[in-house]
Amino acid sequence: MPPEEEIFKKELGFEIGEVRAQPRKKFDFEEFIARLLKEKEAEKEKKEEQSLPLKETTEEKKEKGSVEEIGVMVDERIRDIEVHRTEITDVHDYDIVTLYVYNGLDKTIQVQLKGNKIASYINPVNVGDPFTVPPNSSVAKNLSIYTAVWLPYSFCEVKALEVPTSGAVTIKYIKRIP
Repeated sequence: MPPEEEIFKKELGFEIGEVRAQPRKKFDFEEFIARLLKEKEAEKEKKEEQSLPLKETTEEKKEKGSVEEIGVMVDERIRDIEVHRTEITDVHDYDIVTLYVYNGLDKTIQVQLKGNKIASYINPVNVGDPFTVPPNSSVAKNLSIYTAVWLPYSFCEVKALEVPTSGAVTIKYIKRIP
């Protein structure tokens, strides 16, 4: 049996019959095998995608340079001078993150950006110095992998400097995919 027929029988699970036709163009055996292997791999990936939960299969693939905006504190009505924490956000897949703070309160707030090596409020470190945001104004700060302090998980601590009587605070992370 010629080596090509042995490969068909062994790798593809079928034999070439006795009747042979003369092809009009030269048959590229390596291209044929590569195409079959590629089709087999595509079938395998399709089966894996079908077995994933619905959320993961419907989620769009993030493109390089695209931007994602995540509200970690939305319309928080602060009426005390206690420390309030935002949600923890994962920033490890992003090269630049902008922290956007809108203070809609009638009093100034102080914001401290925090970082941690795990998704936890326990044992975080300060990322930069605290900053203030006057009433009814916005401030943006960048967190970049190119700076001296960068950790994969981040959150903010927000504190009103005087007791507010009206308004709310919104904090968003605006992330860019490298």
